[in-house]
Amino acid sequence: PSAPVLLSSTFGRDWVTYGVAVRGNVAYLAKGKTVQIVDVSNPRKPATLGRYDEAFNALDIVVAGDHAYVADGPLGLLILDVSDPGNPRWAGSFDTEGFARNILLKENLAIIGDAQGGLLMLDVSVPGRPEPVGRFDTGGAAAGLTVVGNHLYVTAEEDGLIVIDISDPARPRRIGSCDTPGAARGVQVQGNLAYVADDHAGLQVVDVSSTAPLRFLPPFRSASGAVHLFLEGAAGQRATIQRTADFNAWETWRQVVLPQGPLEIIDPAETSARRFYRAVGH
Repeated sequence: PSAPVLLSSTFGRDWVTYGVAVRGNVAYLAKGKTVQIVDVSNPRKPATLGRYDEAFNALDIVVAGDHAYVADGPLGLLILDVSDPGNPRWAGSFDTEGFARNILLKENLAIIGDAQGGLLMLDVSVPGRPEPVGRFDTGGAAAGLTVVGNHLYVTAEEDGLIVIDISDPARPRRIGSCDTPGAARGVQVQGNLAYVADDHAGLQVVDVSSTAPLRFLPPFRSASGAVHLFLEGAAGQRATIQRTADFNAWETWRQVVLPQGPLEIIDPAETSARRFYRAVGH
């Protein structure tokens, strides 16, 4: 590992390669208007097996069974039948109504990250008829995706790292986040650590062992009448504190980033009479 050596490379008229998937001795390349399939059984002499030249802007690709799933930019999801690597054929598609930037698979669930902000989850159990299951608004662009169990880790550029529970794909829910100093572009998770490619800020290593939901500890009212609130959650998680006097109209009151340990928030006496509070994670 300390001395990697380049063995070979493959180029073509469409030399820009954005994404790659490898299964066995075959590599699948997302190359803009082309999906190229390459035999890499001899790593010193990769050989093209087949091409699909009708993609629009293939940016990312994953392969499962006899199908390749492609994030195809403004055209959304492209599904190819690659049972014959020498003759890849169109098998299905789905217009995501955004800009499909990346994709991953979790069993029969395709999760597509959108460059304009958000996730789309599709049931691809029948590849020719993908069906929408759920959506999630990430705020910033969904630049990178990785999944561990039922936790989806999303890098959302200026919005940092977001952790989403997808145990029910129809109702994905945010369970944690960490605002990184740069623009979070990509993520990989190993054990309790997330490794985030953070643009100009380099590599950020985030402890994701705690994805506990936000919760208030018991508050108290000081002699001055001010209410002292204590909010607990994962360090680095962002939250909006809302308050109400009647449980009908909730006012957005504070935007906070949680430190290690509980965060104290003080509502002064002149504004805290008959107030109720809740925290919403970002």
